[in-house]
Amino acid sequence: MLQKLKFPTLLLAAGLLLVTASAFDQINLKELVLHPRETTATLPLCGGTALILLAVLIFLLDEGLLRSFGSTAVRRTPSGFACRIGRSRIALHFGRLEAQVSNHSDDETPLVMLPTNEFFDDDCFKATGTACGAYLRAKAPNHLDKLKNEIEAEKVKREPIGQFEKEHGKSETSYGAGTCLFIEHPPGLAHSLLLAAVASKRAGIGFQSNPAYIFRCVEQMATIATDKRIASVFMPLVGAGKGGLTAGASLMTILLSLSTMQRRLGGFDSAINIVIFQADPRSEPSIDKRSARALLGLAASMHSAEKTGR
Repeated sequence: MLQKLKFPTLLLAAGLLLVTASAFDQINLKELVLHPRETTATLPLCGGTALILLAVLIFLLDEGLLRSFGSTAVRRTPSGFACRIGRSRIALHFGRLEAQVSNHSDDETPLVMLPTNEFFDDDCFKATGTACGAYLRAKAPNHLDKLKNEIEAEKVKREPIGQFEKEHGKSETSYGAGTCLFIEHPPGLAHSLLLAAVASKRAGIGFQSNPAYIFRCVEQMATIATDKRIASVFMPLVGAGKGGLTAGASLMTILLSLSTMQRRLGGFDSAINIVIFQADPRSEPSIDKRSARALLGLAASMHSAEKTGR
């Protein structure tokens, strides 16, 4: 600690001496007598102030305090919280996904990531009780059949992993949990769509998600956003709810996956908007706001610490 403080302390002392010298022309420390100058000496004042500021800056950099109060600081926004992880602005919004996409789209064409199961079947995008189904029914209610045809066309391009019994007596082709289907111009929507299989489904077990599926889907999302130069991405808490994960576990997994992809891709600069479901302003969100803010700050701090090797 003393070694770390030695250089900034010397700078600070030198700066204070220069500032003092700018105001007094005679200094007798033994008798504590100071004779003020008629006019302040500009050169010693400016030099001393510069040394003091440099000493403070070096101390803050050494202690990592600039990272705590600078770019990784979590800031309050009108709809939630935001900070930076790597080159991306990560924002948490409280509300409904369809409303947040409409509020923030403006002139850009965002990518919306929706959770599905490994079969990419009707249960994903026609059911009202899923994030995917609720979103598509709200945004493109008259285009669901056309959208289904687009999904089927994308599935043909993928190699299935096999047939599995998703319900008793009903088998279907699986494309594997952790797989994504990208639709650049989906019918009825003014943005690109990424269907992310963050859950498996088996007879007698139901839907099951785990962090590995989410990580693989976030990895594909980040790669597509980089390749397609997509400015912003919107997504709900994938894997939570029917997927079996808690909302907090889903959020932390998404944030850590984004941090990993920042390092792996050398930094991608798409703005990531994570929507935490809240039915209306008077309802409780799926994660309370204090906990969500704490998780965002923790992920940002961990990314910053790992980047600097601390």
